Amino acid sequence: AAQVANDYGHCYQINPGTIAGVVLGDLFLTLLIALGVYYVVSCIYKQQATSSANKAQHESPYEELQGQRVDIYSDLKNPASRISYR
Repeated sequence: AAQVANDYGHCYQINPGTIAGVVLGDLFLTLLIALGVYYVVSCIYKQQATSSANKAQHESPYEELQGQRVDIYSDLKNPASRISYR
């Protein structure tokens, strides 16, 4: 009768220590991945913050005034101002 109680047939036995190891390993890897993602994102955020702060110091927030531009659209307004290259 004792031999029949230990016979599980074709079922695979997993020890409780193995289950605990798999669960703890999974938790450790999940934590490691989360910390890695947090580190990378914080480095990117810091880099963008410092580059935007440097850009704000060197550039004016106002557009520079430009003189009258001569381009294709100004020719449409004044057709007499076209230059002929013949």
